[in-house]
Amino acid sequence: MRFHLPRRYRRKLLFPPGLLALAGLLWLGCLTVNLWQGKLSRKMIMQLVLLPKHLPLNQCNNYDAPQLMSVTELQAFRTWREASFLGNPVTDAREQERTIGLIQAMMADSAQDGGVRIRFASTARFKDLVFALDLMNREKVQKYRLDIHHGPVTLYAYTYARLRHIQYQTMESIY
Repeated sequence: MRFHLPRRYRRKLLFPPGLLALAGLLWLGCLTVNLWQGKLSRKMIMQLVLLPKHLPLNQCNNYDAPQLMSVTELQAFRTWREASFLGNPVTDAREQERTIGLIQAMMADSAQDGGVRIRFASTARFKDLVFALDLMNREKVQKYRLDIHHGPVTLYAYTYARLRHIQYQTMESIY
């Protein structure tokens, strides 16, 4: 019993039997790698230095550091623009957009001392903190502090008025 019909014309195959399948597999692999290109790129490493929790004030040479101030001194240090991350994906996505606007407004206003206080609730996710630190790097905020000493974890970003800061430096150089 024969189940297959014999061919009338026998001709050589253009490709060996598995080569076409292998080429298709290579093409699919290239498409998949192209989709993952952003995740395969080299990541940036940011170093974050936190002060010890029980550091006496006389051992710190930077006295305007917000993490070393009491809660009342923190309120008087700046007029803070507030942002908070609660851990809810819907509200945190809106809060990210709002935080970007607050940071850009703070950096654009060079005539006044500016400050943005970003609070992270205990239910907030780690990616929100990474977003905030990345935002500080992208917007070139040079003065920011992560406060783990008071209440909820808080990131303080602040600027000094450029004109007053330049006048202070020139007065300091005269004396």
